[in-house]
Amino acid sequence: MDFRDLRYFRAIAEQGSFSRAADVLHISQPALSRAVQRLEVDLDAALFERHGHGARLTETGRVLAERANTLLRQIEQTRAEIQGGIETPSGVLDFAIPPGAATYLVPPIISALRAEFPNVFLRVHEGFSGQLSDWMLRGQVDLACIHDPAPMRGVTATPLVDEEVFLVGRELPIQKDIAGIPDLSDLPLILPSRAHSLRQLIDRLAAESGTPLHPIAEVDGQPIIKLLLREGIGASLLTWGAISEEVERSELTALKFRPALRWPLTLLERNDAVLSAPHTTLVETARQVARALTDAGTWPGKSLDPPD
Repeated sequence: MDFRDLRYFRAIAEQGSFSRAADVLHISQPALSRAVQRLEVDLDAALFERHGHGARLTETGRVLAERANTLLRQIEQTRAEIQGGIETPSGVLDFAIPPGAATYLVPPIISALRAEFPNVFLRVHEGFSGQLSDWMLRGQVDLACIHDPAPMRGVTATPLVDEEVFLVGRELPIQKDIAGIPDLSDLPLILPSRAHSLRQLIDRLAAESGTPLHPIAEVDGQPIIKLLLREGIGASLLTWGAISEEVERSELTALKFRPALRWPLTLLERNDAVLSAPHTTLVETARQVARALTDAGTWPGKSLDPPD
């Protein structure tokens, strides 16, 4: 299997079209077609189904696409590490994280990596838990902070923080300083979709308490949720890292839940990583920062990582 052919295949899979992939790679469509044909002969299986608007992966193609990300990333990282020297690792480290946790973890992680591994480039990807899990499974990222992740093979999990979740809105119609799950029944809620682990947590707690929910919209994007809240449209449930600036500017109001509504955040690391030393630095920095900030009360929640 030729790795250049594999790289071309990945581009077609990502773009969903031979013509768009050819534009991105700056090569001709016939060259792409020949690369795919070689892979299909090698695997004795079709990889794409062509249709009027592009190309769709077959089941075999989907399996190869998942493997291709990991294989190509390992090759690229190995080449960079060899060229840079084993003693001075270089290459790209892909790290995925939800926006609220990024507020606390990304700045110190970048600082630590720059200090210890100046030739390693950190690429940060932001998203909700469902997206992050998918990126990890597909091998598109090396490490990811994910709330309440499902078990994954070939991945090491490090629990970080049991994050506290707040009820948030511009003006909340609740005449008390704390909120309970039953209070949600009277609110027009803006919630993430059911694929999101926070939505699953909210639905489970509401069902356990017999609380009917009345969402007026499902939004899988934190900036849009906060925009709607600032406009006075509905209420939502978010972590402190996602809303601290808006609360400090009095743009939003946040109430704690009693009992506290907690959402566990875990750091996942692929076991097939090439840049092992930078991975270790990232994991240790995340552990230390999470423990220090939760102990100080700066990051509302409870550390899940016991002291060394």
